[in-house]
Amino acid sequence: MSLDVLDVLRAFGAKRVSQDDVMRALAGHDGWLAPAVAFGDGAVVDRIVMYGTETKLPPGELWLFTGEEKARAAQASGALLGAYAADLSAAKAMSVLHPGIPKIAINPVGPQEESWYMPGRAKGLVDVWIRAVAIEKRLGTGPDFAEMARYDGWSLTAQGNDLVGLNDVPGFQRTVLMFTTPDRMEVVLAQMPAQLRATLRPARGGGAPLFDMIAKQNFDSVLINRGFESAAFPLKSFVDALGSGGLTGGGNKSW
Repeated sequence: MSLDVLDVLRAFGAKRVSQDDVMRALAGHDGWLAPAVAFGDGAVVDRIVMYGTETKLPPGELWLFTGEEKARAAQASGALLGAYAADLSAAKAMSVLHPGIPKIAINPVGPQEESWYMPGRAKGLVDVWIRAVAIEKRLGTGPDFAEMARYDGWSLTAQGNDLVGLNDVPGFQRTVLMFTTPDRMEVVLAQMPAQLRATLRPARGGGAPLFDMIAKQNFDSVLINRGFESAAFPLKSFVDALGSGGLTGGGNKSW
């Protein structure tokens, strides 16, 4: 059974999980609260909770809460929260982040081990985690090939310039290994013999350049997150999802 976000934060405080585990939990959490004023005029949210009539947070800080009990605790401590949008997905809650905010405070009032802090410039990293977790959730229920094809955070391994793959995935001839996040890849690498690991290097990319590289190396399929919520798909599904531009469009390449 997976831990909820507060359990993961407590486990991080006890040094039982990694920062990657925390980011995955934050990105996968639903039930966020964020200041309604942060969404701007005309924004649509499903529910507003009033914690007073005025939102007045410490200068340079944006306060988010993982649940209403955390927001109530902050209000009880004297914080002027005002109107908060509630029941938000991670994507909706984190959409209010921007690099100009010096400090993002999650559950800033209460036990320190249930809090988390990061700078606004971490928005890019947060967005990658949110996209990665969304891809993982859909692997077994109905993958979004367009989103997976556009995703630019794929982690792979390479020997020299050659991507690492398998020849024994049922239904396919040659399958490249891809991972939604580096921590997923590192777990699999740690299970390999040390002599083999020493010959490998990490690679990262996405979009048309990545799938062009995969096609040119004669892979016909992709295996995502081997050892976890894993699934194999034909390479053609990703190529088709890139649209009329095929393998000539934009994207990120880093190998």
